Amino acid sequence: MSSSKAKSLSSLFFSAVKTSSKAKNSSPSSAKADVTIDRFLQSFEASSSGSVDKQLQKPKKTVSTLKKSSWSSSNDLTKKLTRDISSILWEVADVEKPQENTLEIPWVSLISCEDMSLRRKEISRERKQKWIFKNTLAHRFDKLVKMCGEKLGTETTVQVFGRLGRETGVKEYNALIGLCIEEARKSQDEEVLSRQLYKAFQLFNSMREGGFELGEETYGPFLIYLIDAQLVEEFHFFYEVIRDGNPNSVPRLGYYEMLLWIRLNNKDKIQELCNFIAVDGGEKSMVHENYFLALCASDQKEELLKLFEFVDITKVSSVDYVASIFESLGRLSLESVAKRLILACKTSDYGSDHMSHFIYSYAISLPNLGVEDIVLMFKSLHEKLELTPSLASYENLIAYSCNSLKVHMALDIAEQMCEAGLTLSIKTFHSILRAIEESQELNLVHNISSMISRHNLELNSETFKSMINISVRMKDFKGAYKMLHGLKEMNLMPTAGIYNAIMAGYFREYYEELRFSGVQVTKNVFMSLINAYATCGLFDKAKQVVFNEEIPVGSLNEIKSVLVSALAFHGQLCDAFGLYEEIKQAGSKLEPKAIIYLIDSFQSDGGLSKLLQLLEELNDSDYWAEGCQRIILYCVRFKHLSSAVDLLKQRKDRFCDDQMATEVICDEVFFQVVDSEPIDLKFGLRLLRAIEEELDLPPSRKALDFLLSACVFARDLHHSRIIWKEYQKADLPYNSLSYLRMYQALLASGNHSSANKILKKIPRDDPHVCSVIKACQVNYRYLSSLFVDSKE
Repeated sequence: MSSSKAKSLSSLFFSAVKTSSKAKNSSPSSAKADVTIDRFLQSFEASSSGSVDKQLQKPKKTVSTLKKSSWSSSNDLTKKLTRDISSILWEVADVEKPQENTLEIPWVSLISCEDMSLRRKEISRERKQKWIFKNTLAHRFDKLVKMCGEKLGTETTVQVFGRLGRETGVKEYNALIGLCIEEARKSQDEEVLSRQLYKAFQLFNSMREGGFELGEETYGPFLIYLIDAQLVEEFHFFYEVIRDGNPNSVPRLGYYEMLLWIRLNNKDKIQELCNFIAVDGGEKSMVHENYFLALCASDQKEELLKLFEFVDITKVSSVDYVASIFESLGRLSLESVAKRLILACKTSDYGSDHMSHFIYSYAISLPNLGVEDIVLMFKSLHEKLELTPSLASYENLIAYSCNSLKVHMALDIAEQMCEAGLTLSIKTFHSILRAIEESQELNLVHNISSMISRHNLELNSETFKSMINISVRMKDFKGAYKMLHGLKEMNLMPTAGIYNAIMAGYFREYYEELRFSGVQVTKNVFMSLINAYATCGLFDKAKQVVFNEEIPVGSLNEIKSVLVSALAFHGQLCDAFGLYEEIKQAGSKLEPKAIIYLIDSFQSDGGLSKLLQLLEELNDSDYWAEGCQRIILYCVRFKHLSSAVDLLKQRKDRFCDDQMATEVICDEVFFQVVDSEPIDLKFGLRLLRAIEEELDLPPSRKALDFLLSACVFARDLHHSRIIWKEYQKADLPYNSLSYLRMYQALLASGNHSSANKILKKIPRDDPHVCSVIKACQVNYRYLSSLFVDSKE
């Protein structure tokens, strides 16, 4: 970023800070801060548990809807929001059912013995579901925070989470700050950058006001962005903000200060800070330590060589910091300095495990060295310095070798560990097995089996399953059964997956035996092989099946079609279409079912011409109708209006006696309009007009209902009035459902006077209708009052 641009950005940012500070001081009430909460809550539609309210819901949404008849207090709103957000996290629609506590799952239930086996399976599934939830919740919550930040803005997002019955925590703040950084990095517009910096400033202030400490996980990525963008004034501004919010951060801020001057190549400033490093004592000593660590992170060789003469590495505050220093020594190939510092560590309080880790950090950072040379350096330095490699360093070295697919080296290191009396972890064994599969050196599984036997190593069933899979892939069934026997000797229960792996291998062997015995293999065997390989992800093997010389000539095209279907279904689109082109060039045609699979595989825009080409190859009327319907929905999803209408005309002309089927497809088309993100009502109305004029089909009640629902979600008063008139034009009398939808649309768009007029026309004899009305009033009127108050 140029200096002039940086100055311009600085002025924009600082003016934004001043302007907002004045506005904030003049804020009359807390309600004013809720300006855009209603935009978030509009997605939580009011409904009840009846046939009417189910139709009012937006299709395919998992967010639960309002069900209580009134919300008389803030606690009610808090409960509602909690259920709604919980619905997103759990991806279930019924949040009225309380989530079961993991600890409340019964371990012994009062059931008969004959049902005990079934109950064990149920409990196993429950535990697995809880484990999956625990491991995916963090990702979902991060995604939710990011979504809210993008749609609401950071300040409103903080307040929304405040209404969930819990304060926004450090994790949520970090996610929002990360969003500011992401948006700033993507944009070159100065105003956008200034706005993102100001949002970050607001978040830092909110954290301070909420009593949260500004830790490095919060401010570190943001300062790195400022350094990368060379925003010097902004860096110093936020330096002070962070320092005021967390005085203990001053030493660590020195690290980022040095990085800034290194990024700017300001030799004078770098030298000035280097001169300070020699000074010792108190807090300043910690600041100077971080100056030094920044020099190491940036590999400033000239400055480091001078400083290593008098810096006492044993006084560095963290073992991880010391390891980073040795990584820098490795990148700079300063072996003599590394040896001297290791010897200094030997005379201090560092244990042998730590020093072994320092040597590992140095060795793997050496440039332009192969894995074998790195291992030799690792061993050589341990011998020269009279140190024994630690268990952790050995395992790290094995992981490094596996990542480089040097499996022989990893096995050699593992063997040395066993001979030294060190026990390999399960994680290390699995990394070796993965490397064996990726490197295709499958025979090395015998080395692992031998090592287990010789050193009496104890493993789990998952390890044996991986080893058995590898043996089966080599067609070594004897070895696989031997491993299965070893599993039983360790009192481990073989799993269904282990037996399935062996059975799949035998199936392939069975096929080979059939082939060599002269028994004719039917096309179904080849099709099963293709599907089995594809399901296991072995796509190359699946593709090889069609080259088998024993496939009957008359069945070859059908088998190739099955291969196309399997590849398309499993996302291998390039291979699927490549085979499709080969079949065409050979003068053959793809089976209709395979063409449908190909049509379904298109999930992004840009494939319309290919889809239309596929449709032309469907001669069977039923398959053509199915393919045409899917392409029409594709056209609507990606706003190809003329193509969608043209296909609808073709379908109507081709099936002129089936008027009802055409109307059903038109209804599905408008369902697609409602389900699109973002909702495009202009496109929906253009499509409505085109169908009416070019297909001579009046709009159905269901189509208008879908469009009116779209107006509710989009809070679009203008289009809701237009669609409301369409009912009359189509001679469709208004009913309870249409009145409810229009009432909801008027409330959502803030037109309460018109909404009250519609309300008088809604029959009240159905309790479900009454429940929906009350829920709508609470939801939209409460949010509209917040919106009006904030404007005032």
